[in-house]
Amino acid sequence: MEHELPEDVWILPIQRYQLYDASNTLIPCNIDGTKCSFVPTVPGRYCLKYFNGTEYTSYKFAVVFNVDSTKIVSYDTFNDRVHTLATPIQPHQANHSYNGIMFDIKAKGPADVEILAFEVGGLLGPTSVYASAGPWKENKDDRDWSMVMARDVNGVRLTTIKLSIPIVVLAQQKRGFYIHCKVLDDEALKYQSYHNYSQVIAQDKNIALFPGQARCGATAFDRYGRWRNIRGFTGKVIYREIRKVWNTRSHYDFPASFQEIVRLLLMMWNRSDCVLNVLPQEALFVIISKMDWDWFEDHEKLINSEESADVGISKFFDYY
Repeated sequence: MEHELPEDVWILPIQRYQLYDASNTLIPCNIDGTKCSFVPTVPGRYCLKYFNGTEYTSYKFAVVFNVDSTKIVSYDTFNDRVHTLATPIQPHQANHSYNGIMFDIKAKGPADVEILAFEVGGLLGPTSVYASAGPWKENKDDRDWSMVMARDVNGVRLTTIKLSIPIVVLAQQKRGFYIHCKVLDDEALKYQSYHNYSQVIAQDKNIALFPGQARCGATAFDRYGRWRNIRGFTGKVIYREIRKVWNTRSHYDFPASFQEIVRLLLMMWNRSDCVLNVLPQEALFVIISKMDWDWFEDHEKLINSEESADVGISKFFDYY
């Protein structure tokens, strides 16, 4: 199959790209101009990685293709990093335990996040994880939930449960998650009570966790179990931060401070008396694409300040 990518996605030289499948196996591919052709071995994710001078890396200049049995469904450009967010109250400190817990995860943005696993505690047994398409709702059946993991944890008190299908939470969006175990014991899954549904359980600069409801019942969805209001997850969330590489199409996905620096660089490049003017515009775009979106968080005040552009430019160069 063949897919044509916009010119601003590519970083030259194209000979520095190689294609890998989800198991990190090298896949033969042909790159002709802006087109990438390859024969997928199985449906799934394929990562076109760029050689950075030392190794083929997915942290910069990667293109990920999502492939079904007949075609490339979509693609995106990003770099990815795995993080762990631990709740302040861990399972051994939780004030409740029973069969399940529903809760929301919000991607605070501008990066999407991919939820990979949860670390949970309790006298667990057969355990399942479900995800909803949107935020958690007060809804007690399975119509809005998809199972993304199911296995027997065998009564382990603390364990990491890896999702069979990683779940993407889009920037500035919420998705509901539901962890349930079938053990007929009130010492099963550990969780915590909270004051209201808008209370933040835990957060870092990428994601925030919010309370939902707890399940008292060995079945995940039916009228025979009971629900407990305003309960929240305890443990750890393991996730991948999906940071998009800057290009002209994704410019407005980046923070205002980053956009301001790009504007200043283009103003400088457009001046005949500036050293950047000797560069082709494509070379300047390559330089910008190597900058991470959070490099300029400390300079957010530049946007609304009365400082001159010259002062802003000098602050930009403080990074180098």
